[in-house]
Amino acid sequence: DKFDEKRKEVNRIKWRLLKAEERLKNPEKSREICRRSHFIHKPERNATQRKKYEENPDYFATINKRWRLANPERIKANNLNRKAMRKALPHSLTKENLFSLIGEDGIKRCALTGETSACHYCHFIPLKWGHGGSYLANIFLALGKLNISMRTINPFEWFKVKEIASKLNTEKVAELITRLAAENSMTVEEFREFIYWCEQNKRTLEEVQA
Repeated sequence: DKFDEKRKEVNRIKWRLLKAEERLKNPEKSREICRRSHFIHKPERNATQRKKYEENPDYFATINKRWRLANPERIKANNLNRKAMRKALPHSLTKENLFSLIGEDGIKRCALTGETSACHYCHFIPLKWGHGGSYLANIFLALGKLNISMRTINPFEWFKVKEIASKLNTEKVAELITRLAAENSMTVEEFREFIYWCEQNKRTLEEVQA
């Protein structure tokens, strides 16, 4: 009857409050229990989710598409982090980090030229060197064609290439280097020396992992 249902609901609330109090008193124990539960029930959750997906592929495809359209910077941050993870390098980029590189008007501008067409998020220290990683102090926006041109070349040497230098805005380049140096807690000269050191001391994946 209604009385029994009300009593059951009151008991459920009391039980939840008691559990919440226990979690506050023993946060480490609570986290460990959650971790164990997560791994114990993970296969079951995956199987259930897979079954739902198989039964409703069109529905989930629509949901995934909407999420991707609504979260482009999060997806880009995840992709950049994965690239660094494969090289065993630091990977702490967030969508907020990437948003901070975009103008207040929401327009992406190349940090080297000020142009707004087809800008990519780029690593200043190339991941292939075995240094740097995907974190805000190593990321900047650049035109796609410039990013492709730079590849794994030392940026400071690349800036000097005649056909490249003619396309760059020197003030923008100086602003970028100043920002990256400050975010790496270095002076501009220290940052420049660090980049050359990284180039001269490239590391393999095995060396980075070690």
